[in-house]
Amino acid sequence: MTPFSHDIGADAMNAVNITANMIGNKEYIERAEKYRLMLQKQDLSVACAMSDVKGDRIERPSSPRQSHPDYYVRVVKKDDKGIVVRGAKAHITAAAYCNEILVVPCHAMEEEDKDYAVAFAVPADTRGVVQVCHPITSHRSKSDFPVDIPVRNHTDSLIIFDDVFVPWDRVFLCGEWKFAMPLVYNFAYLHRHTAASYRIPSVEAMLGMAAAMAEYNGIKKVPHVREQITDLVIYANTLKSLARASCIDFATHGGIPIPNPVLTNMAKYHFASNFHNNMKLVQDIAGGLLVTAPTFKDFENPEIGDFIKKYLGGKKGISAEARLRMFQLMRRMMTVENEVVAVHAEGSLQSQRLMIYFESLADQAQYQKNVEYAAGIKR
Repeated sequence: MTPFSHDIGADAMNAVNITANMIGNKEYIERAEKYRLMLQKQDLSVACAMSDVKGDRIERPSSPRQSHPDYYVRVVKKDDKGIVVRGAKAHITAAAYCNEILVVPCHAMEEEDKDYAVAFAVPADTRGVVQVCHPITSHRSKSDFPVDIPVRNHTDSLIIFDDVFVPWDRVFLCGEWKFAMPLVYNFAYLHRHTAASYRIPSVEAMLGMAAAMAEYNGIKKVPHVREQITDLVIYANTLKSLARASCIDFATHGGIPIPNPVLTNMAKYHFASNFHNNMKLVQDIAGGLLVTAPTFKDFENPEIGDFIKKYLGGKKGISAEARLRMFQLMRRMMTVENEVVAVHAEGSLQSQRLMIYFESLADQAQYQKNVEYAAGIKR
């Protein structure tokens, strides 16, 4: 079971608890806690469905200028038993193999959008829930070198809610439009910390691959290569330090500790905004064989295998097989999917910059007061 099937759902569940406490609605608080205990007791996995499909992104969910009113998940009916919802959520990680789907808004709402200010949970097999799953493409073919470690990946779903009934005991927000943004924000703080943390092994792998290829190619002591590896060391350790510091200097929202909002967004932004440049360093060190190397089938072909072993070895003591296996691993990590996910997963770069700016306003004001005092300025 992928850790995403628990981590992202836990981030959303904590955000729901925080928001219920902020609203002060006793029913929401009790429902959220009851749902959490049920998940714990039954050890259920939860997908967080946050990103609406949006339609015209410049328009509000309820805008008549949208082609139709269902680009954002909304409540279409209420009665004494529960609510009926309609709409779709996109990019939902791990939903295909999770027990539950926890739905939350994706941005702030205005009063006219109150039908879209909804948060709820349903079992994944609920009537009216349709998943269109992005296929998992990671696998090893007969052309790949065999490796004992299995290929692991996850898939994402477009989830359609086709008039889905949700009982009241699974509804955590319904019409309280002013609290859509706090719910979004608190999920973002928590989830971006999760994101920064799970990215650490991938940046460590980038550094490891660069070090390996520098050694294999005999260029580890070349000055500019040492500089490139130093940049990768800085990249990896800055991410680790920011992720760790955000936990140490935590904040408290709705009575629940959360990672420091500014540091958390800085960690995610640091990873995403620098990913492609650091991947470029790894590719530069590896060389062109990264994409033109012969396959495993070529390597084991008795007619040409010996030529490959002779001509594609690295420095003395480094076999052609070692180089080809490392190239294979690098190509697996350098997919288009990974590059796009680095930028867009857990929110856009601009959303992180906005949160860094607004969450630091109090600090900015205090620092301004400090320097005005030092300059003898009285206001």
